[in-house]
Amino acid sequence: MRYAVVNDAEIEAEFDRRMRLTAEAIAAKARDICPVDSGALQASIHVEGGGGDYSVIADMPYAEAVEYGTSKMAAQPYLRPAVELARAEIEAIWS
Repeated sequence: MRYAVVNDAEIEAEFDRRMRLTAEAIAAKARDICPVDSGALQASIHVEGGGGDYSVIADMPYAEAVEYGTSKMAAQPYLRPAVELARAEIEAIWS
C-alpha cells in the first residue's frame, strides 16, 4: 500500500481550498435564487475570508430584511436555502 506524504501546510492549503469552494458554491446558488428588483442585492452576494474561514455576504443594507422579512414584508429567503441547494456540490467538494 502506498501512502502520500503530506505536511501540515499542505493539509491546511487543501482545507482552505475546499472551504473556499464550499462558500463559492453557496454564493452561486444564493445569486441564482435571490429575488431581483434592481439586481443590486444579487450582485452584492460574494465570498469573504481566508485561512479556512469564509463567509457568504450579501452586502446591501436591506439584505437581512429580504432574507428574514419584516413586519411589513414577507421573508424571501435566499441565503439559507442556498446551502441546501448546494448540498450535492458541497458533498462532491469534500469527498
